[in-house]
Amino acid sequence: MIHVHKTECESTQDLAVKLSKEYEQDDILVSCEMQLSGEGQRGKEWFSADQSLAVSFSTWASDIFALSSLEMAVLTRQFIEETFNVQTKLKWPNDIFTKDRKKCAGILIQSSNEKLIVGIGVNLFQKEKPSHLNQLGSLFSEQQNIDNEKISRKLRDYITNNRMPSNIIAQQWERHCLHLNQEVKVVETDCSYRGTFKGVGEQGQALVELDGKTVELFSASLIIDPL
Repeated sequence: MIHVHKTECESTQDLAVKLSKEYEQDDILVSCEMQLSGEGQRGKEWFSADQSLAVSFSTWASDIFALSSLEMAVLTRQFIEETFNVQTKLKWPNDIFTKDRKKCAGILIQSSNEKLIVGIGVNLFQKEKPSHLNQLGSLFSEQQNIDNEKISRKLRDYITNNRMPSNIIAQQWERHCLHLNQEVKVVETDCSYRGTFKGVGEQGQALVELDGKTVELFSASLIIDPL
């Protein structure tokens, strides 16, 4: 495996994609201390906290490709709990929130040379949160003594060694869902509305109850109410 660790990096995801094309036969892992231009889902900017974990690595897709995103979220949540002893919850499709409904981690997945490039950003500690990011959170309330290079490799190895069969991914995801059977705001390209989140389907789609009917959502954004 090729592991590149940097003090600063514009984007671990961009570098991992580049390396995966140059070294097609090798597993790739990129990590850094500070990510300057991280990217979230649907092109959104990823805010890096004062102390954060930024990791991108190559792996294979789930048996059902569309479940890959949910699987990465489930395994990352498990890793956080087992490694840092911090309880977190999942928001569809692959955001990780603290118990007080603050986003502390996010996942971005891209395809490259028949592999997945999985980017994971975890906010470990944030001294002052920007006022416009009121749902931003972090795992800890104070600075941690963490070796980012080692913990990045540990995270990649944990996910690689604990891949799940497709038939249990949705079950495990729903078990730790933050907003199951709760009202959420759905934002689509040309409209927004509120409905009740009922779970995920066989392809990882969100199942939202609206006016007594179940709507399947594959690419919308969900907004949850704060506490």
